[in-house]
Amino acid sequence: MIEIAHASHKNMSITLYDKKGLAEIRKESLDIYNRIHSIAEDALFVEQVAEQYDGYPIIPNLRCGAWYVSPGLGAGRFAYFKSTDGHFNNWSFNLRRPNVHLLPIIAGNPGIIIVDSTRAGKRMPDALSKTIPIWCAVMNKAIAKKFPSAIPHDWETNLFTPPASVSRQEHCQIEKRIEEWAEALAESEYELPLLAKPVRPIWVDQSTTVLPTFSGSQGFTPLICLSASKQIEDGLERREHGFTYVQGSGDDHELWGRGLNPDIFWSSRSTLLATARGDLESVIDGLIDRHASREGKLADPCWTSTLKPVHAISGRLLLAVASELPDSSPPPASATFKCVSRRLAFVLISSHTHGHTVEVDGDLPYHHTLRMSLPASVSAHSNFLLYNILPRAIPFIRKHLIAGENVCVACPTGKDVGPGVIVAALSLFFGDDGDPRYGGDTDNKGGTAWKASTSSRLKAFLGPKIDKATIRKRLQWIISSNPSVNPSRNTLKRVNEFLMSHLHHPHYASPSSASHLLVSNAQARGWTLNPASVQKISMRNCASIPSLYVEGTIRYSPPFIVTSGVTTPEIASE
Repeated sequence: MIEIAHASHKNMSITLYDKKGLAEIRKESLDIYNRIHSIAEDALFVEQVAEQYDGYPIIPNLRCGAWYVSPGLGAGRFAYFKSTDGHFNNWSFNLRRPNVHLLPIIAGNPGIIIVDSTRAGKRMPDALSKTIPIWCAVMNKAIAKKFPSAIPHDWETNLFTPPASVSRQEHCQIEKRIEEWAEALAESEYELPLLAKPVRPIWVDQSTTVLPTFSGSQGFTPLICLSASKQIEDGLERREHGFTYVQGSGDDHELWGRGLNPDIFWSSRSTLLATARGDLESVIDGLIDRHASREGKLADPCWTSTLKPVHAISGRLLLAVASELPDSSPPPASATFKCVSRRLAFVLISSHTHGHTVEVDGDLPYHHTLRMSLPASVSAHSNFLLYNILPRAIPFIRKHLIAGENVCVACPTGKDVGPGVIVAALSLFFGDDGDPRYGGDTDNKGGTAWKASTSSRLKAFLGPKIDKATIRKRLQWIISSNPSVNPSRNTLKRVNEFLMSHLHHPHYASPSSASHLLVSNAQARGWTLNPASVQKISMRNCASIPSLYVEGTIRYSPPFIVTSGVTTPEIASE
């Protein structure tokens, strides 16, 4: 018994010791002093590699890669390859993250370098070892499908993966999926340029002893996958300069950064690295406060770079970051930005703490503005989008499109909520060819009901059929025009729910309730109805209609059609 008790006490001591050790390791790994000095060390390695590949653009893979690439090297370029698209048994070529904006860069240079990093235990992240190799193979094959007569007979479409990171079995499993992904890309809305050579991934990390060289005569364009951090077995390594090296320090900066981000880090790098450990947190807090106070004062007064038009619809809808919009001065009708020569209406979605909406005429000079605020809790944004923003923004957008104005939707990042609103508007108000179809009781130019056959008027009134393919296509339009757009899964789910479940109009539960909704809504508008038609509403007709948002109120079903003008239409049976 004594021996058992002693052994048990010994095991307990070891367990407590292990827990203390793990806690100390975690504390050191999250220490912001260790993190920024580790990032600086790895960024120096990236600069050294970049010097060896003169003429190769350096592109950080967001978000982690941005910590290791100085703004001077990155020159505003970015890529967005997610490691999750390369996780085992979850391999994917995601059309929401096609990175097709990299193709013109590849076409105009001898090669490119994409920088990323990973945490302890791995030489490189899955984004570099699998997601980018998938992308290269899919792009090469999709280009071959797009330009079958223009590519050489030896055009390379094989999958290349690093043997040290990807087993032969996994490689083969991924390879089987390349064809279907390439087919989907070739059939998408993205424009693929004809490249002179196929793209091939090449891997470099801090264990690479000899950097590969390329003469330009090889049959491919090299895409250097550069893993910035040194591989450390437990992720930590002591340095003589008073800090502990943390592998992959730029990863998950929300956990350790106190609000610090790559932009602030690089703009204040010298100050941060020269600050003593005990003073660092207060210095960072001060930098973040100053950055926040300047936000909104850096708007481009020339209106040439802040507005991002959706090119597929000739810029009728535009996207912006709310804080970058000037507080005054309407945009000029400049040759460099012709799509703002029309009058502009604005949907401004800010990140204030209270959700409210105010429509203001002339809030910005010569413009109409619908101003809304997101709740403080990020987790509440998607529901607020569904039940508050979309029901207000969609009829506002429709009204101003009909009036012949362009509409700019601005949100805090320009990447999530704003694009979600534009996806909904594109789905409802523009056809697959990009032509306007505003629906309701007006023609495509905003006039009163046009003269056409009964079936044509009914089809136009009911609007375009909306399904998942419609929504996917509209999102691709936005991403093609603005590659940084990256709406969250929750945002897209709410947009899909708004469009597909008829939340943009009251749901007809029964013939009697449909009649009541129709009559009450028409009376509120001052419209006249054919009484005989009201009696002919049937459950069959109500259930079979496609969705369409009509001024944020009601949508009508067969056998009702618009037979006269906007203000007092007569709804009659066929």
